[in-house]
Amino acid sequence: MIVKMCVLGSGIGAIPKWMIQDYIDKKQLIELFEDNKKRTLPMYVVYKNSEYLSFRMRAFIDFISHYFE
Repeated sequence: MIVKMCVLGSGIGAIPKWMIQDYIDKKQLIELFEDNKKRTLPMYVVYKNSEYLSFRMRAFIDFISHYFE
């Protein structure tokens, strides 16, 4: 909703860059305050606790943790 409002020119928003990179590339949005210190937000992967963790789940956790470093 916030992204859509920003694209339509209804204001500004604090949105993770990975969510709006396509809009920036297409010149539909511009980045404000680029010099401002970037804040990080914690991110969690929630999965069922069991003794056996499938290869797919382990691969996904490894991928997502490296992607957002």
